[in-house]
Amino acid sequence: MARRAVKRSAAGFVRGVRVPFTDPSGGKGFWAAFSRAPAHRHVRYRVALPGWRGRDVTVVFLSDLHLGSHAGDVGRLAAIGAEVKALAPDLVLLGGDHMNMMTFGGGRIPPEAIAAELAGWSLPMATVLGNHDLEYGAAAVAAAFETAGIPVLENRTAHFAIGEDALRVVGLADDMHGEPDLGLVAAAAGAELVLSHDPGIIYDLPEGAVLLAGHIHAGQVRLPGLPPLRMPPSRIPRALAHGHHRVGRRHLIVSAGLGCSALPLRLFAPPEVVTVVLVAEAA
Repeated sequence: MARRAVKRSAAGFVRGVRVPFTDPSGGKGFWAAFSRAPAHRHVRYRVALPGWRGRDVTVVFLSDLHLGSHAGDVGRLAAIGAEVKALAPDLVLLGGDHMNMMTFGGGRIPPEAIAAELAGWSLPMATVLGNHDLEYGAAAVAAAFETAGIPVLENRTAHFAIGEDALRVVGLADDMHGEPDLGLVAAAAGAELVLSHDPGIIYDLPEGAVLLAGHIHAGQVRLPGLPPLRMPPSRIPRALAHGHHRVGRRHLIVSAGLGCSALPLRLFAPPEVVTVVLVAEAA
């Protein structure tokens, strides 16, 4: 499937929302009664990672925070942090779209406040940026996270020590809004995990790749037993909009995410915390 470019809005005035945001509490005011977050769930996948020879690796994957899209989101994220720490993960990966770019309803939390909360969990962590982060301003969001000690893997790699072994994480720019550097994937020996916001990049990855992505919100609003009614721009088909899938010999894990875009509403697409257990391939 061919990639196609999507023009980004200019930072500073996006969808009628002025940036930078200045409310670290994410106050919703009148809209609080209409924007409570639904209960999130925990899902768990087990994947054999090509090239991995070490012990099992627990990765918690959080995507699409859109922090401030719901009332009380700052406290909600802190509570999720306690749940994540109880899982004792080796690594926490973030799938981008940290920012709430809803035109109405308040909840305009600055990236510095978001990054500070995440950094306070004191867990090995890295992130990529999503399209809403780019709309807010890629440089501002990236600077906030890097300053907080959270690497932003926009066409970058990072190595994380797992016992006596090392796991390579390749972060790619957003498929529809950026320029992913595909040359980074499988460019070095050893096991690697690919992280990108939009799952559509899966078609450009080599066989055997393992990709963590978000972006789709599992449709956010859907009917039971049916594919998503509406999806954001992506090359991914509706059938692969959520969950663990095999695409050829590639593994694709798409999180439903935790926040909302456009409206603070989810229907039959609950938010989720994803745990991925990476295991060594059978000999």
